[in-house]
Amino acid sequence: MFFSYKISYNIQYFLTIILMKLIITLIVLFFLSMNAPVLAQSETDKLLKEGHKLNRAGDLDGAIEFYKKSLEADPEYRAAKNSLKDALKKQAILKIVKTFDPVCQKGSNDFNVIKLCLEKHLFFSGQPLHPLIVQEFITGLSDTGDQIISINLRDTFSSNRYCCDDSFSVKLTGKRVVVRTDFTKDYGTHNSSYISQEDCGGICAFTYAHLGTTDNGAIVIQVWESSGGTGIFSTLLFTKVKERMGANFDYANPSNLAFDKQQIVLEKLFSISLGDRQETSIGVNGNFVVLNDTKIKIPSH
Repeated sequence: MFFSYKISYNIQYFLTIILMKLIITLIVLFFLSMNAPVLAQSETDKLLKEGHKLNRAGDLDGAIEFYKKSLEADPEYRAAKNSLKDALKKQAILKIVKTFDPVCQKGSNDFNVIKLCLEKHLFFSGQPLHPLIVQEFITGLSDTGDQIISINLRDTFSSNRYCCDDSFSVKLTGKRVVVRTDFTKDYGTHNSSYISQEDCGGICAFTYAHLGTTDNGAIVIQVWESSGGTGIFSTLLFTKVKERMGANFDYANPSNLAFDKQQIVLEKLFSISLGDRQETSIGVNGNFVVLNDTKIKIPSH
């Protein structure tokens, strides 16, 4: 009887130990599974921060590698996606800028240098114009005439209205720089320029390319605009660069009003509608622009 009780007690004790170990194992596994996403996120953050560090140091290639590694750790990590997109665009712009005149590869306050770089490359302070800036000059299909004819580039480049650097793409096609923004993909839903794919119903984008500049300073830009459906409407836009002095006004010292603030103004001269998906041969030579077989002389302005 005593022997039987001892065996029963030992079995019960043994089973209790096994059950306790099993419970502890399950608890440990539970907490490990709960912390796994945190540990993974910590790793992606570490890789992202290292990418930011290299980006600030001017090592774009190194930054891009770390952004890619961060995405490999978490393919849905939005911060890494945006950082990679921005870095790749910066890299593309730098490659393009390196093909420019040396004087245009860095910023300048000298109007003659600014004018040269806009006329030769349509770049301002080493950056392309945001597509929304160029779009301002294009008259809507339901309107006639010219509503907006000039924009101050100096203040525009630091504005929220024409934001942001990651909201458009830049590529070199042949010798032409092509800049494009897609309103369904390049903007967050909070941005006023955003259009949902459902509302768009097709391609909603604005693209422009600098075709050249006449000898008398008319900058020739071709634009393509689509707002859903199958239509892709093209316009030939002519602009010029001017310098003017804007007002510096201080409420604390209203008597010290002075017109001494440099403004770099891009001014619309005129535009020519090229229709919907029409193949048009365009050339710029001297003070002439040739559209297919039509030669147009651009007068002094």
